[in-house]
Amino acid sequence: MGSEDVVRDVRRLEKSRDVRGVIAVLTLSRHRDDVDVQAACLRVLGNMCHDAENRRLAGRSGAIEAVVDAMKRHGGNEKVQEKGCWALMGMCHDNAENKRVAWRCRAIEAVVDAMKRHGGNGKVQENGCWVLMSMCYGNAENERLAGRSGEIEAVVDAMRRHGGNKKVQECGCGALNNMCCVNIENTRFAGRSGAIQAVVDAMKRHGRNEEVQKCGCGALMSMCCNDAENRRVAGRRGAIEAAVDAMRRYGGNEYVQKCGCGALMFMCCDDAENRRLAGRHGAIQAAVDAMKRHGENEYVQEHGCLVLLSMCRDDENIRLAGRRGAIKAVVDAMKRHGGNGKVQENGCWALGNMCYGNAENARLVGRYGAIEAVVDAMKRHGGNEKVQEAGCGALRNMCGDDAENGRVAGRRGAI
Repeated sequence: MGSEDVVRDVRRLEKSRDVRGVIAVLTLSRHRDDVDVQAACLRVLGNMCHDAENRRLAGRSGAIEAVVDAMKRHGGNEKVQEKGCWALMGMCHDNAENKRVAWRCRAIEAVVDAMKRHGGNGKVQENGCWVLMSMCYGNAENERLAGRSGEIEAVVDAMRRHGGNKKVQECGCGALNNMCCVNIENTRFAGRSGAIQAVVDAMKRHGRNEEVQKCGCGALMSMCCNDAENRRVAGRRGAIEAAVDAMRRYGGNEYVQKCGCGALMFMCCDDAENRRLAGRHGAIQAAVDAMKRHGENEYVQEHGCLVLLSMCRDDENIRLAGRRGAIKAVVDAMKRHGGNGKVQENGCWALGNMCYGNAENARLVGRYGAIEAVVDAMKRHGGNEKVQEAGCGALRNMCGDDAENGRVAGRRGAI
C-alpha cells in the first residue's frame, strides 16, 4: 500500500474518531520512515485531541511518546515538525497528566529543536510557541525544563524573526508568561535574553490585537515580579507605555486590566524613575478607570490598589492620584469587597500613601468615607496582622495633620 492510500486511511480514521487506530498507523514499523504518513497522522491527532476525551485516550495510549519519536526521527522535515507541535499542543491543552507524560518524554526538547532548526517557518514557530505555552501552564517541572532546554531563547528568536505574525507574538508572550510566572531563574534568564524588548515590540506592533495585548501584559507582569533588573529594563524599553496603552484600548477586558495593573505595580514598586515615567504616561488614570469599570472584579481591585500604593511614593504622583479620583476608587473597592483581606490591606496602604504630606488628599479622604472604610477593615479583619498594620499607617497619615479627620476617626471607633 502506497503513502497516498495510507493517508486516505488515516483521514477515514479521523472521521470515525478512532484515536487508537491513528496511533497504530503512526507507530507501525513500515510507516515510521514515511514522512507523508507521519505528518498525516500527527495532523489528525492534533485535530482529534481538541476533544477532551480524545486527549485522555491519546495520552493513555502512548500518543505523546509516538509524537516525540516522530519529531526526533524526522527533525529535518518541516511538515513533521509543524504537525508534531500541533499534536502535542492538542494533547497537552488542559490535561495535567498529559503534561506530566510530556515532561517524562522530554517533549519540550523536541519542540525547541524544531523551532531552532526551522526558524524561518512561521507555522513551526507558531505551533511551537503554542505548545510550550500549554505544557508550562500549571506544571513546575516543565517550567524548569524549559529554562534549561533553550525554550526562552527559542521563543524570543521566534518573536523577533516573525514580528508581523500575530499568532507567533500572542503565543510567544503567553509562553514567556507561563515560563516565568513562578520560576525566578527563568525570569532572570528571560531578562538577559531580550524577552522584555520582544514583548514590548509585539504590543506596540499589534496594538489592535486584543490577544497580543492580553498575553503581553501577563508576560510583563510575570517577568517583572521578582527581578529588580527586569523592572529597570522594562521601564527603559517602553513597557510602561505599552501596558498603559493596552489598558486604555481594552478597558472592557478584565484580564488586560488585572495584568496591566500587576505589571505597572511591579515596575514601579522599587524604582523611582519608573514611578515618574508611569505618572507621566497616565498610569494612575488607567488604574482608576480599571477599578471603576470592573468594580465587581476582586482581582482588578486588588491589583489597582497595588498600582496606586506603588506609585504614590513621590509628591507629583500623590497629587495626581487625588485629582484623578483614586481616593474614591480605593474607598469604593474596600466597601464593595469588605471580606477580601488583600483588597483591604492594599487599600489601606494606598490611602495612607496618597495622604502622606498632602493636605488636599487628607481632606478628600474625609469627604469620601475613607476613615470609616479603614476602621471597618480593621474591625472585620482583626486577626490579619497585615491589615492591622496597613490600617494603622493609613489612619496616622489621614489624621496626623487634619483635625477634622481626627474627630471623625474618634467617633468611628478608630481609637
